[in-house]
Amino acid sequence: MTGLDPGKILSDILADILRSATSKPAAATPPATAKAPLTEATDDGRVTEVSTDAAGKAGTAWVRGGRIFVRNPENGGAPAVLVPSSGLRVFLNGVPVVGPTEVWEQDVIEYEPRVDFVPPRLEVVISPDNLLASIDIAFGRRIEHVLDDQEPASRLVLRTRPVSRCTQEPTFDQIVNLLVQEGITYGIDTEKLKRILQEQQEGQFVIARGTPPQPPEDETVEILFKTDTYLFPREDRYGKVNFRECQRIPTVEKGTLLARKIPGKPGTPGVGVRGETIEPPPPQPVRLVCGPGTALTDNGTAVVATVGGQPTCDIYGRTYVFGVNQLYIIDRDVDVRTGNVRFRGNIEVHGNIKPGMIVHATGNLTILGDVDTARVGAYGRINIAGSVVNSRVIAGCSEGAAFTDMAEDLEQVCEQIAFLLNTLERIHADPRFSRLGISFGQLLQYLVDLHFRNLPAAVTDLLTRLYDIIAVLPEDTQFKLADLGYYFRGINLMRLENIEQLRLLYRELLFIAGCVRHENSMRADLVLAYALNSKLAASGNVVVTGQGCYNTDVDAGGDVKVWGTVRGGYISSNKGAVVLGEAGSEIGIKTSVRVSAGQHVYIGRVHPGVRIFVGRQRILVSEPASYVHVYFDSRGRLQFSHLPVMT
Repeated sequence: MTGLDPGKILSDILADILRSATSKPAAATPPATAKAPLTEATDDGRVTEVSTDAAGKAGTAWVRGGRIFVRNPENGGAPAVLVPSSGLRVFLNGVPVVGPTEVWEQDVIEYEPRVDFVPPRLEVVISPDNLLASIDIAFGRRIEHVLDDQEPASRLVLRTRPVSRCTQEPTFDQIVNLLVQEGITYGIDTEKLKRILQEQQEGQFVIARGTPPQPPEDETVEILFKTDTYLFPREDRYGKVNFRECQRIPTVEKGTLLARKIPGKPGTPGVGVRGETIEPPPPQPVRLVCGPGTALTDNGTAVVATVGGQPTCDIYGRTYVFGVNQLYIIDRDVDVRTGNVRFRGNIEVHGNIKPGMIVHATGNLTILGDVDTARVGAYGRINIAGSVVNSRVIAGCSEGAAFTDMAEDLEQVCEQIAFLLNTLERIHADPRFSRLGISFGQLLQYLVDLHFRNLPAAVTDLLTRLYDIIAVLPEDTQFKLADLGYYFRGINLMRLENIEQLRLLYRELLFIAGCVRHENSMRADLVLAYALNSKLAASGNVVVTGQGCYNTDVDAGGDVKVWGTVRGGYISSNKGAVVLGEAGSEIGIKTSVRVSAGQHVYIGRVHPGVRIFVGRQRILVSEPASYVHVYFDSRGRLQFSHLPVMT
């Protein structure tokens, strides 16, 4: 239809809805309420209704011992009114009473109680796994509605109460016949069944039990090396950290047996209550996956090291991923003489990280000196013995969303390259290709321009959005991404000489996508002594053992523990608690602490101006306090427990 304005029609509908909501119908006049009956107290203290007529006293009726009694009114008062109950039939002078009826002392009032009959119930219930059979027993019953005693009243509404008694009980033969009909032949407890009938019990009772199958022994993996491989400064009894007393990282030699698979054993079949065989589940297998520096032997049942270095094992359910990280030790400062250091493995730096330098490890990173105006990162744990000044330190993949996007983008690019490879292979297989007289690079550029126009743009967009995190990737990963950008920009595709070069680039990109997606699940801690004007992040815990953090932002996936002072900046924990020695300053430097809902904040001393966030709720500290504890109580209320500061 033409000439219609969809926007105007929508506006008119909304206006009609608002108009109908605001125009309410006039309220109906409430009905006149009946005047409450007058009451008076009898000689024995009972209160009874009386007639609104001031000249007379109303009659009353009551129930005692199953009989109905009536007292006539006095001085022209209203007679008592009897209202029958649904639990019985009432007869007045032989005539059934169907509604409220006036009664007098001379009337003959009789009634017949209502009697209900409930039939017996007998059922068999079998569990889903066929290992239990229960009998559901309910006796037949006769329920008589007996007239209940009531006090005198001018309007007596009769009440009844049910009186139940058993009329029919199941027999042993009936239950046995029912079990036979249901096919229950195994594990019947006849003694229990007789006891239930003898004691006249009702309810649901287990009367047959099958034999459950014995579970199998699943395949397991025996790990033949120590998994505690971190360099971690130990605390003495006084809480001081001695960085000279460190646990050395264990290493293995080339050819060392790292792990072996232990075969599982099948389980034993069971028997169900119907006599059927219940097979046990098969043993669960384990999967051995070899990462860099490892290989499978003995028909895939053992893992050996192909290089010397630090062995690792990451467990994902029933998948064991092994690797050997070679340890790289730098016995001097990292400066312009060494260049930026990126290493696939663990790194030990026995000096300082000088301004402008970058250090990154795919394993653990230990720095025995200071970090000054530098960028430091590791997918594993980071230990810094000294201070961090004007620097950025990232332990683990705290930027999880960025790495997830990176993996997804790489996988999409890989899918397009795989399709491109398939197309190239089909063209190469065509005998007419040899008569074209063009190079592989020219053919590749032609296909991209004609059918894969979006591929170069996707690569460019990927590298642009990876700019912020590419610097912390391993060096070989950066080289492979640089190759990707080089060949897929402009006319550089023509520089590829054969399809094998494209296949190699494709395999490298697949490996990078898998590694990046794997890094997103890693959890790592950050331990340091002091931080100033820096940004600290860890997918695990952050522990500051020395003076504290000044004008520093801290993001942690786990706990944050700063034994010293936090002054300026913010402390944020995603899934852990925050423990601080001191927060804020006397002059009110802006300092924030944030944890998720359900977590706790502990601070030894808090200055005014500090903001504490727990979930979406905030507390602004207005006065100095000590021994502060902020948390949600069992009722979901935010609590601020503290002691005043003694001056």
